Amino acid sequence: MNAALGAVDPDHGGGEPDRIFRSQVESNVRRLVQGSTGGRLLLAVSGGADSMALWDVLARIASWPLTIYHLDHGLRAEAAQDAALIRTRADWYEQQGLGRANLIIEACDIAQLGHHWRCSIEAAGRRQRYARLTEHGRALDIAAVVTAHHRDDQAETLLAILLRGAGPVGRAGIAERRILSGDLVLIRPVLDFGRDVLRAYCRRNGLVWNEDATNRDMRFQRNFLRHDVLPTFERGVPGLREELIGLARTHQRIIADGEGLVADMWQGGWSGTQFRLASIEHATALVRGQVWRHLLRHLGVAIERRSVAALERLANGPVGKQATLGHWLLLRRRASVAWQLQRPVISPAIVSLNGPGTYERAGQIMTCLFADTQRATTRDEHVVTLDRQACAFPFAWRLGQPNAGDPSDAMVTRLCSNTLRAKGCRAGRERQSRCWPMPRG
Repeated sequence: MNAALGAVDPDHGGGEPDRIFRSQVESNVRRLVQGSTGGRLLLAVSGGADSMALWDVLARIASWPLTIYHLDHGLRAEAAQDAALIRTRADWYEQQGLGRANLIIEACDIAQLGHHWRCSIEAAGRRQRYARLTEHGRALDIAAVVTAHHRDDQAETLLAILLRGAGPVGRAGIAERRILSGDLVLIRPVLDFGRDVLRAYCRRNGLVWNEDATNRDMRFQRNFLRHDVLPTFERGVPGLREELIGLARTHQRIIADGEGLVADMWQGGWSGTQFRLASIEHATALVRGQVWRHLLRHLGVAIERRSVAALERLANGPVGKQATLGHWLLLRRRASVAWQLQRPVISPAIVSLNGPGTYERAGQIMTCLFADTQRATTRDEHVVTLDRQACAFPFAWRLGQPNAGDPSDAMVTRLCSNTLRAKGCRAGRERQSRCWPMPRG
């Protein structure tokens, strides 16, 4: 740990350098959240110096209410100290009149998840963190999810990506702003500041942070690159760190220039349960890769280079070719790539809704329609209207008990970003049908 908690006056901490720094961060946040709904920020805090510094800046700015998210990965016996530190800091801000942040503190077994997902502990940690941040962000109507990635993270990420032989999208590195789901954005307002700047801020403002012992464990690739490979390269190539950051910015500009075209091709080809290949017939490899990333995000599959490559091989393969991604079976059809769950029926009482259409179970009929679709329905027909832009199949249709507090049959359920309206369930029925997002891997 570092200095004593709350050693600096809450209104005058750090002097002029810190007031300038806070003003720059506030300007970045305002620029990055522009157009996003909601007013609350969901900040990921590990208990390390970087996220503690950003939390302090946002608390003192007081322009946005905060929800703090912390995930214990189950890798260190002393991890409970991180959660205790976060709770203590939240109490201190409230005592100083800087507002009370809502806290979400969770734990999981990342090693077990990595084994289940067949990926490294590092990859499993990233995947779980962003999955949980996305879920909470949707549920809380968050303006933006915020992380404290900084300039040195960018250089280390670029080096790792280049050593893996990444393509143009990978070489863009860490994005300052990206879409997590629907209109939920992830922003990184201190990406232009170095690790040394954030730690100096902590020291000047008397902030406590915890040093994660696993950050020195050279078995993890990130630590090996940070402490060994990058310093070695820089001794032979002075200024390499800045060159890596410059390379990322160049490729970010290239990708940004093509975003409109990618969005048009995705909207032109996507139809709920398949993607028409004519939409990208004349697209470059870069644009096609971006479209495949849209599809992976839609399916809830981790966006990885090998998954993008698998989709490209499928699209270029013969009719009938198949590929498996997560829980999905993807099929090469004559003019499209289609997808369905590998195991669509997960119990006799549950039916998977894999896309728009009509489904039957135990004599009941459920019809899924997009909200902008016009079609006559019968009185005995269950109809679920879906937001075309926000929903992501599959959903599970199962029997549930009626809500005793709501005598009407109309049931409106908002889960994640998917808005479902179940209509036509006549009053007096003993059981109603409910739709839930299916589990994803």
